[in-house]
Amino acid sequence: MAFHQVLPLDIDSLDKSPCDGQNLVFQSRPMGYQAAPGQVYPRKQPLGICGPGTGQAGAVVAKWSQTPPATPWSGFVSLRDATIIAKGLTLTGDDRILLGRGLMLNPKSFPPTPMVSLAAKDPAMAGAYRVDIPEETLRVAGTLCNIGLPGARIYGHWIVDVLPRVYRTLSHGLAIDRYVMGETQKPWQTAILEALDIAGDKVLFWDARQYRLEAERLVVPTFARISSELHEEFMAVHIFLREKHAAPELDKPATDRLFIARAEGGNRQLANRDAVEAVFADQGFEIFRPEHWPFVEQIKKLARVAGECGLGMHNTVFCRPGTRVGVLQSSANLSFLQGQIALHAQHDLYYLIGMPTDPKEASLKSSWRVEIEDVRRFIAMLS
Repeated sequence: MAFHQVLPLDIDSLDKSPCDGQNLVFQSRPMGYQAAPGQVYPRKQPLGICGPGTGQAGAVVAKWSQTPPATPWSGFVSLRDATIIAKGLTLTGDDRILLGRGLMLNPKSFPPTPMVSLAAKDPAMAGAYRVDIPEETLRVAGTLCNIGLPGARIYGHWIVDVLPRVYRTLSHGLAIDRYVMGETQKPWQTAILEALDIAGDKVLFWDARQYRLEAERLVVPTFARISSELHEEFMAVHIFLREKHAAPELDKPATDRLFIARAEGGNRQLANRDAVEAVFADQGFEIFRPEHWPFVEQIKKLARVAGECGLGMHNTVFCRPGTRVGVLQSSANLSFLQGQIALHAQHDLYYLIGMPTDPKEASLKSSWRVEIEDVRRFIAMLS
């Protein structure tokens, strides 16, 4: 592994007209579901908010009424002789690194050295970046699609980041030989792709910490999610999967009430989760742990939901319009992503905002708790 100096190539600021015959080719054919560059969607207003964290998070809650930032251009970047390194970073043959809001890599957000796991600005050369590039090479022929990203081993990122990018290549009819992901493989990742009829042998996983991948031809789709802002195309894949795998459920009335339990371990754990789940169970909610269900069965289950609460909420993309969605969040980790999912999926939205267990150590990764009486008030609000 060696430090390597690269220059940024911000895809959001470049001309998007096709330039066939050159190394860098932008493909942005307009599609019926594709949002125009600069599209602004209003934030979804929650129908109810309660919990002790509401007051402390007032500055964030107030932003629900503010105009969100515009979404950037949406399309594909096509490259010849490109290199992929850790976290899905793409390098061109002339030592440039693809950046841009459309790739969830805002050049303004990169930190200075010391080196971090993704990339860092290089103090030795203004405007340059430093990245780690493995010395050993994995060379792959054909046309590859880079679906790698930071957080690639997290289920929620596959639901909101990987699936929309893969589906766009299918919708555009791009001829992709292999989809590539610079991480070691988890079984559920294959199941998610197979739900789109992408066979396991069409996906290449490898450890990007040990090998850099050199691609003969590479397609890099932009993201349909830019932080908390969603392109109009974001829901297309989730609607497709719901109709493909859960059509019989959609013909029946929605009856189920679920509490989606976030998997144990990791950051932002709810300290009194057992007590909270017990209250929801007592009120007729099924405690649903998605990681215990096959992916297609999760879609079927969520398609019958009338009311849903919980911690791991990205799965709500598979709930039908009109679902009442209740979100439990810490005041130290409020975002607008669930609200924008509710906007595009046509859900009614409610929040129960808890507090970090130690306010002096509050951060995005802090454990947190909610009061049981607030849980009961929240359930009454949802009802």
